[in-house]
Amino acid sequence: MKHLMLFLLLLITLPFSVNAQHTDQDKVHLKDGTIHTGIIIEQKPGSHLKLLRLPEQDTLQFSYSDVDKITKDVRSIENTEEQPVAEAPTLSESRKILSQIHYYIGGGDYSLGGMGLTLSKPVGNKWLIGGGVHYIGQVNTRPFVDQQDVAITVDVKWRYGQSADKKRMGYISVATGYYFPLNKDFYYEPINGNATTGNTFYLNPSVGFRWDVFKKVGFMVDFGYQLTTATYFSQSGGERLFNRNFDNIAIRGTVMF
Repeated sequence: MKHLMLFLLLLITLPFSVNAQHTDQDKVHLKDGTIHTGIIIEQKPGSHLKLLRLPEQDTLQFSYSDVDKITKDVRSIENTEEQPVAEAPTLSESRKILSQIHYYIGGGDYSLGGMGLTLSKPVGNKWLIGGGVHYIGQVNTRPFVDQQDVAITVDVKWRYGQSADKKRMGYISVATGYYFPLNKDFYYEPINGNATTGNTFYLNPSVGFRWDVFKKVGFMVDFGYQLTTATYFSQSGGERLFNRNFDNIAIRGTVMF
């Protein structure tokens, strides 16, 4: 019966002792200088005591004539449960402002190329909202007006999906703003005189794929439709001559950091 009670006590005590961060334990100091730590489960003054050692899961018995003193101790017991590992922040999560350097190529009404810079702020878990400045120019020779422009834009990106490791993701983007022509004046044959270009409207919706190759650097490629509208005026009289839309397909490569 005594052994059964000891076994039941061991079964009850062991789970709590393993899972607890700290457990009050007894320290038995022997007269020879040896110290044993555990829980006293039986104590008969003047005769003996029994000590249950938790890590070793065994029981020691000491004669009171060999015991110098008994003290209390708080002993740390290692928690065997696995602790979740914190995930490293993604590029967007680790930046208050995300810098993006762009390179453009494309074609349609005219062949184009250019570069740009956008600064975006992560908003929530899926949005990047910012503004940029871009130079986009015509790269081929055509009889019509040479398009060399600087664009000031608002850029909005929405992440529609990402991989489990958060390194690859897809975006839908919209950039819109105004073009400021660098070469406003040109010769316009129908009026046998010079004309000038007014400021133009710019719109570029696109779908892109982003890959965070390094911890602090990512790359993105997106494909979009680029629309620019322009109004042309007579340089001499200032009257409006005509409006024109330019439709192009643009491919944009971006380095993010």
